[in-house]
Amino acid sequence: MQFLKLKLPGAYLDAFLYRGHLYLLTEENTLQVLDWNRLIERVFPAPDRSGIDPLAAMIWTNNSLVHKHRNLIDKHRNLIDWTQYDEFKNMPLKNLQRMNDTVLYPEENECNEFDLGPERFHTLELYHSHVWLLGEKGVSYVKTGPGHVKGKCSNIYRVLDDCAYSLGARSDMLWVTSPDLVHVISIRDISPRRVKVEFGEENSLSISANHIGWHWEDAVMTSDFDFHTSIWMRVSHHKAMGYDPREQILEEYFTGKKVPTETKNASFYEIAPDIGKSQRLYCSRERAVGVSPDHSVQAFNWGFDLKTEQNGLSAYTISNPNVERVLIGTFGWIIEETSGVLLIDKIKKRRLYNKEPTQVRTFPSAHWYENLVLIVGDEDIEVIAILDYDFLIPKKLQDVNIGRKSEYFLDSYRQYSTGGGF
Repeated sequence: MQFLKLKLPGAYLDAFLYRGHLYLLTEENTLQVLDWNRLIERVFPAPDRSGIDPLAAMIWTNNSLVHKHRNLIDKHRNLIDWTQYDEFKNMPLKNLQRMNDTVLYPEENECNEFDLGPERFHTLELYHSHVWLLGEKGVSYVKTGPGHVKGKCSNIYRVLDDCAYSLGARSDMLWVTSPDLVHVISIRDISPRRVKVEFGEENSLSISANHIGWHWEDAVMTSDFDFHTSIWMRVSHHKAMGYDPREQILEEYFTGKKVPTETKNASFYEIAPDIGKSQRLYCSRERAVGVSPDHSVQAFNWGFDLKTEQNGLSAYTISNPNVERVLIGTFGWIIEETSGVLLIDKIKKRRLYNKEPTQVRTFPSAHWYENLVLIVGDEDIEVIAILDYDFLIPKKLQDVNIGRKSEYFLDSYRQYSTGGGF
């Protein structure tokens, strides 16, 4: 088995896992905050009923399978040795099969619901314990869940009066895409302890975009409907900080457009490397996937300088006429189609979902979750765990060019991992 699936019945538009809670935007325009950890603990109790099943905790709540695995290997080699025995692998696989396809029915004490008022929203995002709500008339936010009064919700605060496609927050800037503009709004003060956010100046870029993405080191991607990606890199010219290596990238690729920030001597500059000219880019740190106008999907690695690293991943180009977007995980990537959802990992291409989804989200490597996928459909939400653990996968089925180099193995034990790059 390579993935597990739970189902949550209901009519939802969007969902987001954050700090042990599942945030749900319903079709009735309410916000539900579900105590995810408490729900999983009740549905999968420990054998002695003292708490949560250890295997369920490892997969669904606190990412401990990864962290305990790594910490043990730092001190001992025993756990790796045990994974070579089929008897060892069959035990967790049997228990994983028992958990699969469980339907979740939250109890009253596990869920709080809040009315969002007359304005309709279609998407939610989470940033610093604040829930950002996107709609056809604008962007607003509320604060609820961890970091706020238990079981309560703040007032709804307005951010922007414009139709919003997507939103991304990074550092001290808020980026919002709309039909005609990309809004870049400075954030002066936001933290889990504050309810109301203090905003600074706003800049508007005269470009249309439907996707916001991020690369490491403060590079922002805005992709449009014509499969073109603009890359905005933050560069500081502060003399006391010394030379910023991004200035060399700026000199080579600068297009002439920039977005000033409220931080003195720093701006976002548009750059145009070859990789963004004719494809919509989806990225996660050094991993990236490009979707071209001919609907081909190509994976590649890139470095700090945004130059493609030729390491064999270019061979993974597939034609998919129904592709809508790509979501990246450490296991490979997920393709959202008009007709379903595909999983591409180190074993093979498989179908996760057979209908057009309302929303698809991945949580590839957060503090709490490892490779969880949320698929919002017409009648329910499917929560899928991609089990990207080398010892659960027969080596003869593994493709070394897809999937990460295991971040949780010491170099001296690399022979037990897959190698590879993506």
